[in-house]
Amino acid sequence: MDDPPLKEIASQLSCPQGESGIATGEKMNSLNNFITQKAIEHLAPKQVDSIVEIGPGNSMLAVNILLFIGDLPAFFAHIKQWLKPNGRTVFGVRSPETLSAMPFTQYGFSIRTIESMEKAMIEAGFKNVESTHYNKGMSSFEGIEISVNSVIIKGTRT
Repeated sequence: MDDPPLKEIASQLSCPQGESGIATGEKMNSLNNFITQKAIEHLAPKQVDSIVEIGPGNSMLAVNILLFIGDLPAFFAHIKQWLKPNGRTVFGVRSPETLSAMPFTQYGFSIRTIESMEKAMIEAGFKNVESTHYNKGMSSFEGIEISVNSVIIKGTRT
């Protein structure tokens, strides 16, 4: 089924653009506040840490980016190059059950099991890979009631 409004939501979530993108970004910021805070808690950065945006660092944090990555093993191998030895990485994602219930995720989202994401990290050379699940209840996005169950996946570069 082709649903242009849902395609537009999916497009704005993956790459916000224009006035609609600004509004989507603001909504994403609000909806992702909990998962971002949990990701920061799990990263537990120290004052001396450099957190990666681009370039080498001790730590890397990303929220919901794994939903838009096609080749996870290649992505994790690339991330590993950015991190210094024993550098930590933390990813916040919505649970696969939550994503599967969102009608717009059929357009360009990669919904994976937590186990497959952990496995891809391990295969890329990360150690101490583990995940923590959080149930934050329900929220509304674009008039759609959504579960905001989240998962934090973390690992350490070998």
